[in-house]
Amino acid sequence: MLRSMTSTLSLWNPKKKKKLIKFMYSANRSTFIASHALELQTELEPTQSQNKLSQSNSWHITMLCKEGRLKDAMDVLHGMDIRRIPPDSYTYASLLQECINTENVAEGKRVQAHMIEHGFFPDIYLTTKLVVMYAKFGLLLDSRQLFDKMPERNSVSWTSVITGYAQHGHGEEAVIFFNEMRRAGASQDEFTFASVLKACARLGDPDLGKQVHQCMIKAGLESNIFVGSALVDMYVKCYSIEDARSMFDEMSQRDVVLWTTMIAGFAQHGRGEDSLAFFEQMLCAGVKPNHFTFASVLMACSCLTALETGRQIHGWLVKSGLLLYVVLGNVLIDMYCKCNSVDDACQVFEEMPQRNKVSWNALVAGYAMHNHGEEALKLFCQMRRSEMEVDPFTFASILRACASLANERQGKQVHASIIKSGFELHDVLGSALIDMYAKCGNMEYARFIFDEISSDKLVSGNAMITAYAQHGLGVDALEIFCCVQRAGLKSDAFTFASVLQACAGVAEFDLGKQIHAQIIRTGFESYIVFGNSLIDMYAKSGSIEDARHVFDEMCARNVVSWTAIIAGYGKHGYGKEAVQLFERMQEMRIKVDHITMLAVLFACSHAGLVDEGWHYFHSMSRDHFISPEAEHYGCMIDLLGRAGRLNEAYDFIMKMPLEPNAAMWGSLLGACINHVDTKLGRIVAEHLFELDPQNAGNYVALSNIYAAAAKWQEASEVRKMMKERGIVKEPGRSWIVVNKRVHEFVARDRDQSHMEEIYAAWGSLIAKMKEARHVSLCVT
Repeated sequence: MLRSMTSTLSLWNPKKKKKLIKFMYSANRSTFIASHALELQTELEPTQSQNKLSQSNSWHITMLCKEGRLKDAMDVLHGMDIRRIPPDSYTYASLLQECINTENVAEGKRVQAHMIEHGFFPDIYLTTKLVVMYAKFGLLLDSRQLFDKMPERNSVSWTSVITGYAQHGHGEEAVIFFNEMRRAGASQDEFTFASVLKACARLGDPDLGKQVHQCMIKAGLESNIFVGSALVDMYVKCYSIEDARSMFDEMSQRDVVLWTTMIAGFAQHGRGEDSLAFFEQMLCAGVKPNHFTFASVLMACSCLTALETGRQIHGWLVKSGLLLYVVLGNVLIDMYCKCNSVDDACQVFEEMPQRNKVSWNALVAGYAMHNHGEEALKLFCQMRRSEMEVDPFTFASILRACASLANERQGKQVHASIIKSGFELHDVLGSALIDMYAKCGNMEYARFIFDEISSDKLVSGNAMITAYAQHGLGVDALEIFCCVQRAGLKSDAFTFASVLQACAGVAEFDLGKQIHAQIIRTGFESYIVFGNSLIDMYAKSGSIEDARHVFDEMCARNVVSWTAIIAGYGKHGYGKEAVQLFERMQEMRIKVDHITMLAVLFACSHAGLVDEGWHYFHSMSRDHFISPEAEHYGCMIDLLGRAGRLNEAYDFIMKMPLEPNAAMWGSLLGACINHVDTKLGRIVAEHLFELDPQNAGNYVALSNIYAAAAKWQEASEVRKMMKERGIVKEPGRSWIVVNKRVHEFVARDRDQSHMEEIYAAWGSLIAKMKEARHVSLCVT
């Protein structure tokens, strides 16, 4: 209608046209009508109206960009070209900003070409916008080239390049560019420091971060809350949690971002109690938490397995309506899974108004974590049917489910799906495949995957070290660790945790101490998980004093810490000390679990504390609401057997509610060896022959009982039975470290280079033992 009306205007005289233009301006504020009004005015007053027409179109483009209508805005720009209406800098600024907001690099490049064509390059303001755009899109070379061509630069242009480097993982380049900025005399603001601190965090270099901190102080920005939050975040991510705490305490103003950074930092460092304490302080300070805060608090609940606290937070979220955030639903699923409440996790999943692939992955991972492999596989199939996109994390969780089922066939099918999906075997997937094949007993395939991975050797190396350590192949695990070190790769938290497990497995005390020193140098010592691993390593390496020192020095402890030190004392025969620690643990109201009870029963067993052992066994269900499992019954059998109460142990086995397994009968058979009870030994051995007929150790044990009682005929008959049944005893192994090299020995091995001297020394030791009247009860 408007177009048909304007087409007849050529018949009107100038006076009538001016009246219509006035009416169009006053009657409607539409940019479309205003634009046509300006076109009419341009015909009558070309010089005066040209600028107004350019401004109107610029305003129109700005409004369209604010409404997210980039395509329409570009159409208006194209229309301006046709009508030869010149654009201004505001036009380009609006278009570039919308290209940045929508991450539309193609349209951004069109705008850049249009700018060059109309002579707006190199305008400092618009070129800076382009630098920002390319940096945000990760096109760092384009961003840097534009920057280098700028005849004049400001703080924003410098900071944009630094931010681009920092956000896209080029921390070193960001720091180098920051130093260039300082040498150029450009002023640095809070955004500059926030970006370079992010780069330091990505590099994991707290010393570099401290240097930037000093520059920040010189710039007078130490009290700026925005930079302060970035600084706290940097210290947290560089594992300097105490420096983060000090910086937090110095801040005169604290907003929700700063509080949340500290709460998340403590949770990430395994210090859940401190995280929850900070949350309480935040509420007392009158600062309202946001959904990021709640996500961090739920992480702390996961760390502490604080199910009831997690449920309280869940109730809070329901009342506040924050569960509309998908991220909170995802964190709740993860929290419930880690707090051993998979049913609650499943309910949260079912009630979520929206789900993303993280939601599905969290529940699949939860099922896998709790060895519900079948449920994990069913959920994975449901996920595929719903056409939800799967990613490497989905496949990694499913591989863990296959590992929990020891289902190598299913695992190989998943492996084939990964290859078909085009995902490379690195990082998460590579380590998950290594773990799956290792737990299915196929160490050869696990090693093949490790050797095939060309990149991310650190992550896959951690998985391989863990796999070897879990299979008792500590020597191989340490070999992989040395390869990682020689490759110049910087060890991370997982590397140290894995190699400490390997050191514990082979009692490698000296290397364990070196790892301990590296942990201190890298700032990991505040992590509870490392304290726990160090306690276990020192205890298994024969140094209970070092284990206790680590325990006493820990700034925070969890149930695993207490269990590790109790178990350590138990293994060293210090039953009374273990019991004292257990009593102290209860006084501090730290909730024990079934593993803690196993450790204290083990300690009672090895120290001969029969009465105490009975007391703690009965207290499991009475005081701690823990149902005894097979391992707890096994400990009680071992306790009675070591104390020489063999018939009582046999009666305990026959009356217990569980079906006795081979380990239980084996424990009693060992007691029969120590107390030379051939009658009961034969009865127990018959049970073992029925349960595990191919286990050579049971036959050797019975033969040893007869030999110790000088019943050589019976001992010979057992050996003859082994031969008839084709049962061969696995040769024993041992190892020793000489000049930083691990030497492994196998029974009857003749391949060692110094075997002549070794056997000569062994013969000399046997002669001295005979002189001292030391007689071995073991006949092998």
